[in-house]
Amino acid sequence: MAGSQRVSSVFLAILLNPANVAANSATFGNLALSHPSLAEVGFDDFVSQCEKTHLDPPELSSLLQTVASNLKSRSSKLQFGVTIYQDQLSSGAFDRLHLSDGVRQSIDVVHLFPHYRKERKSVTEYIAEAKRVFPNAKVILGVYAYDRREYLQCSADNHISCSTDEEINLFDQILREDLRAAGSGGAAGVEFFPGNFGAEDTWNGWNNVRACKQDERAACVQNTVAMRAKVREALGNIAP
Repeated sequence: MAGSQRVSSVFLAILLNPANVAANSATFGNLALSHPSLAEVGFDDFVSQCEKTHLDPPELSSLLQTVASNLKSRSSKLQFGVTIYQDQLSSGAFDRLHLSDGVRQSIDVVHLFPHYRKERKSVTEYIAEAKRVFPNAKVILGVYAYDRREYLQCSADNHISCSTDEEINLFDQILREDLRAAGSGGAAGVEFFPGNFGAEDTWNGWNNVRACKQDERAACVQNTVAMRAKVREALGNIAP
């Protein structure tokens, strides 16, 4: 798939299933030798996956340490990554996992995504928190480049959805903060979810009523197209 889409590196998100994740991580560690495009393996929605294991902190840390060791046993180039939501770093959700220092130091990449359009802290503050928690990790900033009004409220402080103008303008504001952080070296880069740039109406996520009410699909697509225009504008203004 990577070759067919001319992708040079892949982050493979796997499931944190205590029954097989150790064996699977060893398999992927071996595959990294013959598949150089496999640059990183780890866990999306890391905190939630950890909670769903129902392991106590020492058991969870031991399992994750085994995963990290297995991934890197054959190739020092293969990285261990996790996706963290910004508010989890300050709400106590991550702290409740009580991960060992060894686990936190073994993580090479943090994909740092916002939950809400209106977050309580600035992007640079969240980057600093992520680097404090994961001292050896580089931070890649996540950008939700689609209409999320139906999916989640505008902020954690109430249950009110963003207006259309808020959704687009707040997206643009945070995107530019992300790009400044990446440009200054504070973050290693940015990543977008979903893809489908130029083909916004074909994203299969629209089929989920939680993402967009079916009778509002045209508006969701239109707002997403407007966000992608903001992306092109912001990227076009970056000096080479």
